[in-house]
Amino acid sequence: MNHSRKKFKFSMGLGFAEEREMKMLSSMAAKGWIFYKFKGLGYKFKKGESQDLIYNLDSVRINEEDKTEYLEVFKAAGWNYVCSIGDSFHFFSAKTGTLPIYSDKVTKEERNNRGIKDILKGAGWILIFTIVLLLAQRMLKTVGVNQLVHFILSIVIEFCIGLTVMYIICALFMKFKKNKI
Repeated sequence: MNHSRKKFKFSMGLGFAEEREMKMLSSMAAKGWIFYKFKGLGYKFKKGESQDLIYNLDSVRINEEDKTEYLEVFKAAGWNYVCSIGDSFHFFSAKTGTLPIYSDKVTKEERNNRGIKDILKGAGWILIFTIVLLLAQRMLKTVGVNQLVHFILSIVIEFCIGLTVMYIICALFMKFKKNKI
């Protein structure tokens, strides 16, 4: 496989820089680098023909049964499905000039509220997992667990705490951005 035909770019954080990231995807398409997948912490591109595309992100939880109908609605409006992050964030592309997915204040606020809710739900699950790890660490300490296991648990716990803080900061940023809509 020729790796010069593929490229990866790290995301700056969709909660912080969504508009900037959508413009970056358009700029890459104009250079012939077509976004096809969000993987890990960033974007994967394939080399292709230069295209005049705009990108948009929708954040709504869609189950597999409803996904076909959901995608057909966007296709009818001129938007092509690119990929999803889980079942909640969906990327679309369209020719420049296509009407935006969210064009009025009410739908932008609804989308932003869904995003904040999903981010806080994620932070809550990570926090619960962190508490379980802290309890496990404490319990293992009382039974004299090996130092390596204790050290590894400590690193995972610190990572989870950092991730929770990042999620909360992202939700606060989106809340602040919502007030500016």
